[in-house]
Amino acid sequence: MDAAQIDAERAQEEAVRRELETYYRADRPPWDTGVTPPELVALVEGRDALPPARALELGCGTGTNAVYLARHGWDVVAVDLIDRAVERARAKAAAAGAAVRLLCGDATRLDELDAPGPFDLFFDLSCYCGIPPHRRDAYAAGLTRRAAPGARLLMFGYGPEAFDDPISGVTADELRARFAGWELVDATPGTNEAPTFWFTLRREPEKREPTTAHEGDLMHTVVNVQQAEAWNGWEGAAWADNAPRYDAMMDGFTEPLLELAAIGGDDDVLDIGCGTGQLTLLAARLATRARAVGVDISEPMLARARADAADQGIANVRFDQADAEVHPFDQGGFDIVISRGGVMFFSDAVAAFANIARALRPGGRMVFIVPQPGRPGSEYAQATAALAPLMRRPSPAAQGMGSLSDPDRIHQVLGAAGLTEVRVRPVEAPMDYGRDAADAADFILGQAPVRFNLQDVDEAATTRARQELQAALTAYETPDGVRIRGSVWLVSAIRP
Repeated sequence: MDAAQIDAERAQEEAVRRELETYYRADRPPWDTGVTPPELVALVEGRDALPPARALELGCGTGTNAVYLARHGWDVVAVDLIDRAVERARAKAAAAGAAVRLLCGDATRLDELDAPGPFDLFFDLSCYCGIPPHRRDAYAAGLTRRAAPGARLLMFGYGPEAFDDPISGVTADELRARFAGWELVDATPGTNEAPTFWFTLRREPEKREPTTAHEGDLMHTVVNVQQAEAWNGWEGAAWADNAPRYDAMMDGFTEPLLELAAIGGDDDVLDIGCGTGQLTLLAARLATRARAVGVDISEPMLARARADAADQGIANVRFDQADAEVHPFDQGGFDIVISRGGVMFFSDAVAAFANIARALRPGGRMVFIVPQPGRPGSEYAQATAALAPLMRRPSPAAQGMGSLSDPDRIHQVLGAAGLTEVRVRPVEAPMDYGRDAADAADFILGQAPVRFNLQDVDEAATTRARQELQAALTAYETPDGVRIRGSVWLVSAIRP
């Protein structure tokens, strides 16, 4: 991709935004009739109605349909690009007494919003058909990552013939091509004068064939096959090669995590998703008369952890390669479970936490951190704004990163896994990105999700993005280096 193409795509996105803003300023968006369409009513109230669950509306406008779903028992998150529409939707929801979580943001960049899923229903009333083609794969991928098995997508869209431009409109063939892992189960023509359709897609259940792997005498089953492949490939190796940089970046969150964990000398500790082992080794130093066991799916990272343990002369520590979602931990074998960002990637979070909880003795505690959702106005978003148009999709290892960014979701998952006394609190800390702006830019550009997205970008565009990134990072230079504030959720729970 060259700089001219990037500029053209940015122009397309800006043109769409301006057109939408014009409609809402004039208070007459043609798609926002204030009446819930009968196709959605049939899905919610009809003979074969779906049971109320979690729903995500894309392009919610002034909230008519989000409010309708909430009033019929659905847990609703709704997204729109235009702040004026979201403000009106919030007023409408408040007037109706409907609990709807309304977010202002881009439906093709859901990873930047607090909408982790999983969702059982997606509703799109002519949002997708107006999205520029270069963002449509990102839209489909965002929904797919948030879809529960068997989830439905109900989409209304205009055919290409309804527009006088070459980029708008949608067809059944396009949806089949873009929505991998979904089945197009219905395409019913609409009643409008222009060609329109109601499309229904169903998310196919994920086919997970367990595999087995060996590490020394340890055999373990792997169900998170995609994550295993990613973290045992170039992304895991890149993280292991740069372990001190990543540890420095996360150091500000380590102290509050260990303080809450309150590891004593006799406490056996299990570290889930231990990576290159810094947190496990710190735990082992505290558990002087016990042991610390680090578990991770990535052999390159575990090799670094074992080498560091040997270099530091720490004997009461062990590192095992395993998929924590299904690994047969010793039941009741640990007093404390900890994790620094290693519990977001499970394909079945409830099953994973239930399995991990069995490793705790009754009364044992679990303490971990997970990232808060990205915010458009955050320091990191401002510092890396030059990269935002180029970040089209998560790298393979980063898929699922935001799965526990919603505190309500954390409570739901841990409660369903049998844990009690679940507490979630925010923690902010400065994150160390490098000695100066140039060093920080090199570090950020070398991170796997960025490298993954830049691999198809031409040299001129990459050079320009790097220059803009470095210039923006100078605002965060301090005598101690480049420091950008980050936010996580610090979570604790008890096995009853």
